[in-house]
Order: sequence, then C-alpha cells, then structure tokens
Amino acid sequence: MRPSEGFGFGLACPSCGSGRLVRIGHVGRESFRVQRFQCKRCGKTFTELEGTPFKGVHDIKAFIAVAYLRLRAGLSDSGISKLLGIPYPTVKRLSRRAIKDREFMEKLLDSLLGE
Repeated sequence: MRPSEGFGFGLACPSCGSGRLVRIGHVGRESFRVQRFQCKRCGKTFTELEGTPFKGVHDIKAFIAVAYLRLRAGLSDSGISKLLGIPYPTVKRLSRRAIKDREFMEKLLDSLLGE
C-alpha cells in the first residue's frame, strides 16, 4: 500500500508529525473497528483514536453511555454500574475519564443528541 499524506484528513504521526502514513489493518471487534496506521518516516504505529479520550477504551458504546449518565443524568458510579450491568471498577474508570475530558465529552453528547 502506498503512503498517503494524512489521508485527506490532516492525520499526522503523533510521534514525529509526519503525514506519510500507511494503513496497516484494524483493531477491535466486528461491531467496532479502529483503523491502525504506521508512519513511513519513523515507523511508529498508532490508531485513529490517538489523542482522544477514546484511546484505549475497549467498549466505546459503554463509555458514551457512562459519560451521558454521569455528566447529564448525574447518576453515581454505583447507580450506573447497576443500571448498565457493567462492573463497578470499569464504570469508575470510564466515569473518571469522562469527567477528566468533560469538555470533549459534552460536545460529543451535544452532537449525538442534536442539541
């Protein structure tokens, strides 16, 4: 596959800043796949979620649900855990991440909810 200059989206290597990237497959399950890239300049690999609160999150839908219930509905982590059937430590971790990146998550929720 030939390298592309940021694939028309201004994508750049988080390590060296180069836009000379190649796609090298996907990470994830059938329901949610994340594109992986390799930099042709430095050789580092990264995903399209690099630099977002979603980097490293295994279940994007659960993260968005936790963010909504925590930031908009004001539920506690234990309440969210019981409601969604997700283990409390997972909810606590996702909740902390949503609060840490509150501005990003609020904008995302506004966009998803059409507000």
